[in-house]
Amino acid sequence: MSVPSSPTPPPPVRLGVLDWAAVAHHVLTDTSTASDDRNRVRTFLQLMFTCRELYHDLPRAMPKWILADALWRTHPYTQQPVRVVVSDWLDTFQRDLFHESTTPLAMAKASQSQRLQAEPKGEQHQDQQQDQQQDQHQDQRQDQQQDQLQDQQQDQLQDQQQDQLQDRQQRRGSLRKHRGRSSTECNEQQPLDSLWLKPAWYTMVATLEEPRHASHLLRLRNLMSRAHTEHLFVALRVHAPSLKIHNAKSVVVVFKAAVDTIDLRNIDCVEWSVWGSDPPEAVVENVRSMKVLGSEHSAFNRFADVSMLAGVSVAEVRSLNRRNPLTDITALAHVHSVTLVDLRHITDLSPLRNVPGTVYIKTCERVLAQELTLHARHVELRFMRGLPGALCAPDAETIVLSNCDRLQALECGAGLKDLNLSGCYALTSIVSPPGTVIETAEVHSPRHSDLLWDALHHQRIRTLKTNVVRDELQHTPDGVPRTLSQLVDRLLVHVDKLELSVCFLKELAELPPNDRIEVDVRCSVGDTKIKGPVPPFVKRLAVDVSKPFDVSILADLRRLRLRALPFIQQEAELIRVNALSGLQEVIVEGCALRGCICGCKTVHLKKCEVNVGVQGAREVHVNDCTGDVSVTDTERLCVARGAVTFKEVRNVVHMTVRGDTAPARLVPFTIEYASDITTCCLWRCDISGFNSYTSVRHLYINSCRVDAARLLAKQDMPLSHAVHVSQLLIQHSQHGERPTDGVDDSGDVDDGGDGGDGDDGLDDDDGVDDDMPPFPHNFTLVNRTMHDLRSVFTPWLPES
Repeated sequence: MSVPSSPTPPPPVRLGVLDWAAVAHHVLTDTSTASDDRNRVRTFLQLMFTCRELYHDLPRAMPKWILADALWRTHPYTQQPVRVVVSDWLDTFQRDLFHESTTPLAMAKASQSQRLQAEPKGEQHQDQQQDQQQDQHQDQRQDQQQDQLQDQQQDQLQDQQQDQLQDRQQRRGSLRKHRGRSSTECNEQQPLDSLWLKPAWYTMVATLEEPRHASHLLRLRNLMSRAHTEHLFVALRVHAPSLKIHNAKSVVVVFKAAVDTIDLRNIDCVEWSVWGSDPPEAVVENVRSMKVLGSEHSAFNRFADVSMLAGVSVAEVRSLNRRNPLTDITALAHVHSVTLVDLRHITDLSPLRNVPGTVYIKTCERVLAQELTLHARHVELRFMRGLPGALCAPDAETIVLSNCDRLQALECGAGLKDLNLSGCYALTSIVSPPGTVIETAEVHSPRHSDLLWDALHHQRIRTLKTNVVRDELQHTPDGVPRTLSQLVDRLLVHVDKLELSVCFLKELAELPPNDRIEVDVRCSVGDTKIKGPVPPFVKRLAVDVSKPFDVSILADLRRLRLRALPFIQQEAELIRVNALSGLQEVIVEGCALRGCICGCKTVHLKKCEVNVGVQGAREVHVNDCTGDVSVTDTERLCVARGAVTFKEVRNVVHMTVRGDTAPARLVPFTIEYASDITTCCLWRCDISGFNSYTSVRHLYINSCRVDAARLLAKQDMPLSHAVHVSQLLIQHSQHGERPTDGVDDSGDVDDGGDGGDGDDGLDDDDGVDDDMPPFPHNFTLVNRTMHDLRSVFTPWLPES
């Protein structure tokens, strides 16, 4: 009887470069998931660094400028995305991590290891002929293997990659020819074009101090014609006959001198700053947005003509008031969106009647029209104190009126969605067609909100937001809360200076319980004034705690802030903290609390004495606290200063610990048990040991300190993924010699005695004591054990 042979396993499926290119293209262009652009680029780089084949061929298989839009950063003040010049693609902590020889262990074995260099192909120097020939043969073999794989996989490629494949073959063919020339004809001079770098876009800053500089700027931009002009800044300091700027995304021109003619074409956004120059003869074609900005500090402003804005889509004019001020805006009649700010000599806004997009007018105080009609979809008037009549906006979807003190009437259309009124004390009439449904109405002047309440009988408001102060509630008609609860789908009341015993809130408390009324009490309420459970319509409350306080009566809130009064933090103890579970936001400052908080979205603990556990929160912030904390099932944990012992940290995605910014102090940081932490960043911490970080996948250490004895005493435990170290200070607990290679060996070793000014272990100049030599290199360890980590530090440790 024959035994059937076992089936032969199928051969393993091998993905080619083009398959991985399709995966990388999906990662970089997919917008269905919320992810930072830097994370997308980082994922692409990690894929490229997995093997030599992908490192060399994956970038060529991708679209040419697919990473050109990835250089976005967030401005630290405006929080707006801006583009900046970067020197590399890697993160700050990885700038020195390219070569293995940057690690101390590899430096000791430099004579036995070969340093890997990655230079752009086609730009090798003539003194590397031997290496080029070896790379040529190896690359040709790889190219032949890759061509065979391409022929087998062409039928499976999508239609969208056919053009990329042809382009890639052309580039590879030209690259082979160039390699041959570089290896066999190195003595011949190569064409200059083959050595040029061709960036995707560039930023240029030019200051024209002589008339001939304008032509120099034009020639320089012609040399860069193959690249896209992302941002161009031009400052004109001397008279120039002409200035031409074509084909750019963003252009900023500062005129401190006159120019006869200016030619602007094919530009997305132009910003024109005027400093006392006459308006030139301008040619503006295919410009989407243009700003003309004057200056209150320029006493010689003669720019009073905005005719060049007639052909743009978005126009903005600011501060053209001195000497020859702007008075005529007829040229803006056919612009899609108009912004006028601080134009104090304009008296007629009728040219803006048929502007379809946005009309934003601020501080144009001499407009005296009895009736102003605007057909824009978005109308916003601010500080128009001279407008005495009525505003008619029949096509507006959004109307914002702020501090229009003399405006008497407002007439809206049926398409109104958002209405915002603030400080318009002379407003006596709000008219809209019957059946109008307003999505959101926000009223900042409750003393005149009866106009809106009268209008509620003719229209419906889904969400009404109003700010209430104590003296203005006296003007509220009787029964208004009950009327509002019937006519408004949702009522939001922001209370700035109001006690919970005001009649308005009493009337709300008498209404049947419903979820349509929300009151945010933004002012602080003393704990002695809260006699019982807070009414269910109050969703936000701030409480000043002066004695032991039972927080269970605040369990129905959404946002709660508890703050101990000054100088009585020891008496401000919170009782029954477990009742705060489930709130959206809990902020505790200066109080003592113990218990467990579960299910909150955000928990802030500041300057508290804690013995608390936080579970299931989205964000946990612990600042300047003392005591014991346990955090589990949290997306983000942020710790700043303080002396907190973490009993347990489990299932945390991102953890950040920051010490004091003062160079003389490091924060002692202790974790007794940690499990399943994706990323942990330690900044200026005194690390007790690495035993608790074995379950951390990515550990980042910057400007921290660790005791040498503790580092050597820990047992060998594997690290999950990677350790990134920068400026680690190794403290010596006993005397011993230090290595002289790369480390300053001057001075004695501190043995714990009184050291005068240096007894804190760190001096005031660079934060590093002579007794603790700084770790001289940034480095990374991937898939290493604690034994490997200690072996790296061995050259910098004292001899026992």
